[in-house]
Amino acid sequence: MNKHVYLQADSDHPVPLKNSLFFSQGLRIVRICSEFSSRISQLLSLYNKFINRGYNDKVLYPCFIKLCTFNRMEALRPKKSLLKDYLTSHNPEIMDKYPSTFHFTQKQSSDIYIVFPYYKYIPSYSKDIVQQIRANALTFCTDIQYKLALDELVLKAVFSRTHNLKEQLSKRRAK
Repeated sequence: MNKHVYLQADSDHPVPLKNSLFFSQGLRIVRICSEFSSRISQLLSLYNKFINRGYNDKVLYPCFIKLCTFNRMEALRPKKSLLKDYLTSHNPEIMDKYPSTFHFTQKQSSDIYIVFPYYKYIPSYSKDIVQQIRANALTFCTDIQYKLALDELVLKAVFSRTHNLKEQLSKRRAK
């Protein structure tokens, strides 16, 4: 990424992936550049790099125009419900930076997040794992009040990033 050598347009990757590369990289520029003039110059530079990699001008140009007019605050707005809930509860001053239409209602959350290290097969089993945890908790619970409280809880499976090889090796050296 540091050399800005992007995927060739004639590669065998899926077309939707190739079509989204320019927009996703341009969106990063929109988020990073707070000054409009530097944002436009960086977007032009990105545009030229993609043209040099063989991408079609007819596909890139409408995307370039869209990125030039994209609202930066909209690009920075938290979108994932986990992040919105966290910011609303713990850092409401961050949410105050967004227009009133973007405010989120603060609520007593009954969500419980079960964190798993990411492994490629776990997402397909996450619903089964959550159902099994709920069933086991209800089986071992004898008090009616606790059972009612358990029924209201929303269990969500989320995933943490696993350490890459460099991080694992540095941990072993530190020991």
